[in-house]
Amino acid sequence: MIWKFRPLSKRRIWGGGTLHAMYPALSSSVAVGDEGLFGDLVGEVWLLSGISGSESIVSQGADAGKSLNDLVREYGRQIMGDNNLERYGETFPLLIKLIDAAQDLSIQVHPGDEMARESGMMWGKSEMWYVIGTEPNARLAVGFNAPQEPDRFREMTLNGDVCQTLRYTSVRTGDLFYIPSGRIHVLGAGCKVLEIQQTSDVTYRLYDYHRKDVDGKERELHTELGYRALNFNDTTGHSIAYDRESRDAVLMETPHFTAKRRLLGAGEKINFQPVDSFRILVCLSGAAAAIEPDGEEMMIRPGECMLISADSEAVIHTQIGFEAVETYIEK
Repeated sequence: MIWKFRPLSKRRIWGGGTLHAMYPALSSSVAVGDEGLFGDLVGEVWLLSGISGSESIVSQGADAGKSLNDLVREYGRQIMGDNNLERYGETFPLLIKLIDAAQDLSIQVHPGDEMARESGMMWGKSEMWYVIGTEPNARLAVGFNAPQEPDRFREMTLNGDVCQTLRYTSVRTGDLFYIPSGRIHVLGAGCKVLEIQQTSDVTYRLYDYHRKDVDGKERELHTELGYRALNFNDTTGHSIAYDRESRDAVLMETPHFTAKRRLLGAGEKINFQPVDSFRILVCLSGAAAAIEPDGEEMMIRPGECMLISADSEAVIHTQIGFEAVETYIEK
């Protein structure tokens, strides 16, 4: 089985507002959320989400109008695979986004699973960024530039000197970063990324540059929770190397997901076989048709996301070339 979903855009105070132009297939997306925000500054487009209140809705086919969580409840093991259904139950475990930053995001950190559960949440948040576009001089920060002494770091946060502690890196399209829970990070102005993460919407802001919303109020900080979550000795936030020339490059293998970049030339195909995990395809360029053995066919275009069930034998055909990131969960 294969499904596509309606994209859900999110206005953000730091949003760049260019994702719809970059990926015309997103033009049907409706921008929601305010956070005291401005106009149509879309900062995120959620492509696949089981988050309550922001659930992805099937856009076409026999299941059109159903939510992602409806599908998991209805099809269970067919979608998830045995191991994932036992591990995650009927909650889809991954959240897939496109992010476009016109300003630096807040300096932030995410909790791990244990800390999240102490606060009544199901999971913490570990994530990866795959850079899909940049403006000149774009940079981001992942990890510290040296181990930090907690009391000194707290003082620097309060004084606004916290940026001096971060490992900033200039970025280009195709760069890759991993942000496990506990790792301080900032997505910088001019960066556009594909984000793959655990299903969690919890972020602890440590510093937000005294930025004000339309009401003149600074956004809430979560310093005490952030300090609890933070790994003060984490200096390992380098860009992750992978084989950029490979047509089937493994980008990342984590406890929470595996991601690959798939490249197809004109007239080539991918033959999927039943495995013990759903597969997620996010198309970044080109286009392809996914065809099931029963003849069901669905196109996937740049900016679109497709969910392929664990039991699927779909074939991806392309006539014009195709670049996508494939994500799944291994045992």
